Amino acid sequence: MCYPCWERKGSKHHICEHTTCEIKRSVLDEHYWRSSPNSNASDKAAWAAHRDFFKQFYAFCLGDYEFNDFILRKGALGYGEYGWFDTTAKISTSINTEFSDFVAGLIRDDNLFVTHKLYGQVQPFAEAFQKHTVFQITSEGYEDEDKQSMWRYPLNDKKKALSFYVDYIARDQLLKCIEERKMPDGSALIKKLSRLIRTNKDLIWEKYSHYRRVWNAYKTNAITLKVPMRIGYDATVHKKVVSFNEEVGSCQGRDYSETLGFNHISMQTNPHLYLLFYDPKNEQRIIGRAVVRLWYKRTTIIDKPHKDGWLDKSALYVMPSRLYLSKYTHAKNDFYAAMFKGLNEWLPKIKQSLGAKEAILCAYKSSRHDNASVYQYLQEANDKAFTYANTDGSGEQLASDWYYPIWKEIPSEEATWCYYADEYQGEQFADCEPSTVSRYALRETYNGNLAYIGVN
Repeated sequence: MCYPCWERKGSKHHICEHTTCEIKRSVLDEHYWRSSPNSNASDKAAWAAHRDFFKQFYAFCLGDYEFNDFILRKGALGYGEYGWFDTTAKISTSINTEFSDFVAGLIRDDNLFVTHKLYGQVQPFAEAFQKHTVFQITSEGYEDEDKQSMWRYPLNDKKKALSFYVDYIARDQLLKCIEERKMPDGSALIKKLSRLIRTNKDLIWEKYSHYRRVWNAYKTNAITLKVPMRIGYDATVHKKVVSFNEEVGSCQGRDYSETLGFNHISMQTNPHLYLLFYDPKNEQRIIGRAVVRLWYKRTTIIDKPHKDGWLDKSALYVMPSRLYLSKYTHAKNDFYAAMFKGLNEWLPKIKQSLGAKEAILCAYKSSRHDNASVYQYLQEANDKAFTYANTDGSGEQLASDWYYPIWKEIPSEEATWCYYADEYQGEQFADCEPSTVSRYALRETYNGNLAYIGVN
């Protein structure tokens, strides 16, 4: 035996060393499975994909650690069936909204009139966006209904510009122009506005200096995309996700296979789901990944053998992890907003499937390795669709369902029993009755502040 192998075998620990209570079995017990001669073709293919990846990824240690040879059948609708909830995320960077505010200000500004060779004194921004603007005419001779010009720049019968003030701007249509980068007449928006701003640049940048950053950012970083998004799980997706993890430098990949990434395979047996974004130009390529954990409140009931309390299953807490992106990273805040909107769309389905009275969308308020927490990224999106209720100082006591592990032994150095706890999740271990699928179970716990998220 070589020294590294000898050292690895001598520095491991068994799950039995950590159990603190007893349970009969996991509530997910009946949904663990492995292929058999009677399995259908789909199951045989799924099992083969799992086992091939498992043997290949863990080739360095297969003879060193004990493991369970099964996986959990789970998906977007709970347990007992693989599957996905498919939706489309609209990614519109928050800079679009800020830029829309800037343009609306320019449209209303009475100090930006210029001389037009045909029409006389014209407000160029109001004229450019006249299809989305309502004008109130102030020139003499116009009374009552004649004083309003809807969606058309005010001109008299001789095609000369009238005096007016802007009464209304259709902000939804203005934002659509900005997102699509097209003027109401279909021409290129950036080219047109660049020309208009140049005609009055000194006045504009003196008065609107705080929007100079927004203008520059809009020209280079603003995006509007429709991105395929999926929530769920199947036995074959894990290999693809691990490849994505390696692409973005996540610790749940080969470079960390003996430490922090050792137990990424627990996604095959735990209750968590993946939330995945796909490349709009190649819907087979993952460009974003988060792990969705399903939590319940731990009650204060203390009763052996469940010395840490039962779970209150009337309310399901849905909480996504930090989001990894391989593309459009400058729009990360907006992908977080899209993630929560997609989860909110899916929420009624998982609530019904798991029999909860209510399903609550929440965000973690701390992160181990990212510069900001999930909650902070969501707030920085400045999306008015969200409302927040905070729990600072209270600290929720949450836990997942008990589930069975794949690995019964792990390396001592940095390896974890659960999927990596990026938001400081904890873990708890239990002994099970001999008749169960596994003699050991574990569950994840969370004791910390969170934000309740409402989506309008």
